[in-house]
Amino acid sequence: MQMQLCEVYFCPADPSCTLCRSSEQQWRIFRLRMTNTLMVLLVAFFLPCVTGQSMESIPSSPVVKRPGETLSLSCRGSGFSFGSYAMNWIRQKPGKALEWMGEGYTDSSSNKYVSSLSGRIEITKDTSNSMVHLRLSNLKPEDSAVYYCARHTVV
Repeated sequence: MQMQLCEVYFCPADPSCTLCRSSEQQWRIFRLRMTNTLMVLLVAFFLPCVTGQSMESIPSSPVVKRPGETLSLSCRGSGFSFGSYAMNWIRQKPGKALEWMGEGYTDSSSNKYVSSLSGRIEITKDTSNSMVHLRLSNLKPEDSAVYYCARHTVV
């Protein structure tokens, strides 16, 4: 199995950051203004490259949280059989590689999480509404990142 990803370009270390998504579709550019808050989470979700399939982020704009708070993110899939795929959450911290966080199934007892987030992460999959939710509690400054939802694809 492998994840289906599009290229995502961003510059989270730049205070006047421009977030761009590149594919055969039109470029989308968002101006993000950083604040002097202790915790800044830049939230973006990849859209599958296959025409007619998409993932919608909820919320669709950057989220600012403080240490100790809880982050709740959701994304809605369309154009594919949502119940047939495991849904993953991935993040990328400024200047770092992508980091897999966990994988959610319709039967949550099958969920898998990275051990470093044990006790703080919960992924729930709502197949009837084609949605996957991420809940990350007791936030730390090192949780600042761009967060992505992705679906597993079998090759």
